[in-house]
Amino acid sequence: MNESDARERIRQMISFVQEEAKEKAREIESKTEHEYNLAKAKHLHNAKEKLTAEYEKKWKQLEVKKRISKSTAINAARMEIMTTRNNCMNQLLEDTKHSILQNIKTNPNQYKDFLKRLLVQSFIKMLEAEITLQCRREDLALIEQVLPEASATYLDMINSQTSGHYSLNVTIDKNNFLPPAPVADSHAASCCGGVILTSQGGLIRCINTIDERLELAFNNTVPLLRKVVFGN
Repeated sequence: MNESDARERIRQMISFVQEEAKEKAREIESKTEHEYNLAKAKHLHNAKEKLTAEYEKKWKQLEVKKRISKSTAINAARMEIMTTRNNCMNQLLEDTKHSILQNIKTNPNQYKDFLKRLLVQSFIKMLEAEITLQCRREDLALIEQVLPEASATYLDMINSQTSGHYSLNVTIDKNNFLPPAPVADSHAASCCGGVILTSQGGLIRCINTIDERLELAFNNTVPLLRKVVFGN
């Protein structure tokens, strides 16, 4: 082999090696790009899933917060309605008391007759011979006027309907009067009228005040009053 052939042979070998190196480089580049695309796709997929999970978590938190806020608002509205209704009912009770007081002032004879019948009813409830009576200071004169007639009415009624011989001795407690009539914008103890009777050293007690009777009537008719006032 002459020198010229040797050089040509070397050139061919160099060309072959270079071509093979280029082919290998292309393969490596292609494989690297493929692996990069796979890694990129996987990373994007994981990031998307993470963002989706965080979004769903935040959405659920917002939904829970929304439901809590809605429930709180509904409960607050209900409480406000209940409070307003209770205030209205309490105001209705107070207005009724003032109406009764006004009626007592303008119809003293009617109140006098009411006290007499109240005493008779109280005596019948107690059926005691010795009774202590409490009243308002402003009612003392009326009580002293109607007490003899009320006692006589009670004794006539009870003795005529039984075989016994009942007696009655009523002592007015002039040291411990019931509270006076209520005054507007005052929270002091008050009483619209009526009496409290005790016997046997206070063991037997009959509260027959206007306030007590009004409270009882009011509490027994609250459902009807609510329906009339509020419609439900």
